[in-house]
Amino acid sequence: MSAALALLAALATHAAAPCLVPHSKVEESFALQAVHDALAHGLRRPQHWDHVVFAGAVPRSFAPPLLLAGAVAVPVRVFGLAGEGAQVAVRVLLAVLYVLSLVPLQRTLAPGRSPRARQTRAAALLLHALSFAGVFWAGRTTPGNVVAPAVNLALASLLSPRPTVWALVLLASLAAIARAELVGLVLPLLPHLLAALGLRRFFLATVLSVLLLGASVALDTYRWQRPFALARGGLLWAEAEAALFNVVDGHASDWGVLPAHAYVTRFLPRLLSGALLALPFGITSLLSAPRESATADRSARRALLVAAAHVALMSALPHKEARFVAHTLPLWLHLAARGLVTLTHGPLPLPKALSAQGFVRFGARLGAGIVVLLCMLHLGIGHAASAANYPGGEALRWLHEHPPAAPVHLHIEPAAAQSGVTLFNSRFLPRPADAWLAAPPQQWVYDKREGVQPDDEAYWRRVTHRLADAPCASLAAPHAGVRWRDMRPPATDFAGWRRSGWRLEPRRHARVWVCERADRER
Repeated sequence: MSAALALLAALATHAAAPCLVPHSKVEESFALQAVHDALAHGLRRPQHWDHVVFAGAVPRSFAPPLLLAGAVAVPVRVFGLAGEGAQVAVRVLLAVLYVLSLVPLQRTLAPGRSPRARQTRAAALLLHALSFAGVFWAGRTTPGNVVAPAVNLALASLLSPRPTVWALVLLASLAAIARAELVGLVLPLLPHLLAALGLRRFFLATVLSVLLLGASVALDTYRWQRPFALARGGLLWAEAEAALFNVVDGHASDWGVLPAHAYVTRFLPRLLSGALLALPFGITSLLSAPRESATADRSARRALLVAAAHVALMSALPHKEARFVAHTLPLWLHLAARGLVTLTHGPLPLPKALSAQGFVRFGARLGAGIVVLLCMLHLGIGHAASAANYPGGEALRWLHEHPPAAPVHLHIEPAAAQSGVTLFNSRFLPRPADAWLAAPPQQWVYDKREGVQPDDEAYWRRVTHRLADAPCASLAAPHAGVRWRDMRPPATDFAGWRRSGWRLEPRRHARVWVCERADRER
């Protein structure tokens, strides 16, 4: 397969994923809600933004989601998108940008026009096309994924023999503004950058990074307009607040502590899937390459150093998640692609007499086919499972498709809010007439407030429908005189697989109930 066909395959799988699984979860909510609010309310109505009411434990920078909103605004306006369609457009754009950012990165890691370089670039893009972790997360608006295309572009320059000042500014700024763990990508490159750029240009990059950080601090101070631990009486540095809360104060450990080897033994195998089998061959071929190819392989060797050092640095933190090392996935997949090319075209890391045997060459190519097949299976099964894991989004979509008589005041409880309900897919949410998003044909009230007491008669008398965490019949509020009835069977989430003979069938748990006031006429 040529690199062009592999790129088309990667674009197809990455763009299809948000269309097939359009809903999102709570990890993606800040950036996604901020993009919605920028398109719906603009910068002049901060009081209507979601973060004013639902701020979360720590602040996040508005700079990345505002840039994403600016990129998607024109397509949304031109095609008259709103609701779920606009959400899918945001995610597809992000996924496409991610894939396109891989092209210069792969050209840096496998430079030149030699058959070997072309085969390696094509294999890397093919593995990206079939990588469940990459395809699934590329279009998701977690803080790390929103900046992932920019990270890839920065690495494409910084790993090359001639890094640029602007690439260093970009990566350093992203580390300071959006994701502190990106420091783990910068530190291993410092000797190379100092030697290639010189002290003067390195200092210039530092100054420019500080200026960009200052601009983001000014933006976030204005947007948040509330005190946090480091900003009780002044400026707000969002990522420093997050680092203080999660790392220094140790609140990240509240979500679990794992041993130091967890990234190597648990998370990287999950991220790489079947490509893990080709990784040892890729690393071996890189480290044992002949001297004449050493110059061309320097960038790939730096990539191996950066990926390994980043994983080692993240392993020192007690709380571990796959997303903390996800920015190294393109580097690991490139090394696995080298292994794939080694298996299919040689030379194998074996004695020449043995590697020349026909059965050895056949076994190596069969191994390469197994790698691709395993990636395909993981991609298909993973997306089938993930599509069934958004009960809140599915319940809300059903209610929109079977709209009750107006007026509708919908109370959204935490299980639904955390599993697919967003401002985008709140189809009948009122929006200003001058919004970039199309106006809805009718208007509902979407209410996510928490802590409402069952005997709050004034509140429950206003509510007409609920996306509830418990069966409707159990939600009776006797003091308020309100009872509820089911409108449909509960929406379920994915709870693993079970065997039925030779087949795998999903196990489902009821999570979200669609309830209607019992005194309303149907």
